Amino acid sequence: MSPSLAPWIDAELAGVSAVCVDLDGTLAEARWRQLRLWRELLAAPRRVGALGPTIRESRGSRYNDMDATLAVGVAFRTGDDAGEVRAWLDGLLRRRWPAAFAGAAPPAPLASLLRAADTRGLPRAVFSDHPALEKLQQMGLGGWSAVVDGHAIGALKPHPDGIYAVCAQLGVPPAQLLFIGDRADTDGAAAAAAGCRFSLVHALGGAPRG
Repeated sequence: MSPSLAPWIDAELAGVSAVCVDLDGTLAEARWRQLRLWRELLAAPRRVGALGPTIRESRGSRYNDMDATLAVGVAFRTGDDAGEVRAWLDGLLRRRWPAAFAGAAPPAPLASLLRAADTRGLPRAVFSDHPALEKLQQMGLGGWSAVVDGHAIGALKPHPDGIYAVCAQLGVPPAQLLFIGDRADTDGAAAAAAGCRFSLVHALGGAPRG
């Protein structure tokens, strides 16, 4: 660990019993990886265009089947068959999008913080809105004590249930969890609703917020 990082890592981990991180945009940069899906844009532009607003509309509520909810929403916007959309969505979120994360690495300050957490014996977890295990496998990152995604629990951020699920699996109260994300409106709001600490990944190590 760089000596210059030690003070802020000490401050971030003070009073913390576990660390949880978001994935897309936090554990790995996501925006330029979207460019790798150019074939997806060419093959299914209407579905890709409908997915964003469908996800935004679904945030903050609970659903029995998140995959079905998103498929129905995209199908409604495009006029496509919901069953076909669900198969397309499954392939996108569990195979083609995760493949874009091959070789991705956490930003240096976050990697240092995670190593410090390991050194201190603090469990670390991932909470992502969308399926995460496939992306972690592509990145070659292990050592997680819990991996939770919004599709599995039926709730996207800023709903706090994902954080509650992480805390339950780790055996720590929310007040002793540090959650790190890249969006104040979703990650930060979920942390606030759950009562855990939150840090923006862009500000780690004293870097300017992006």
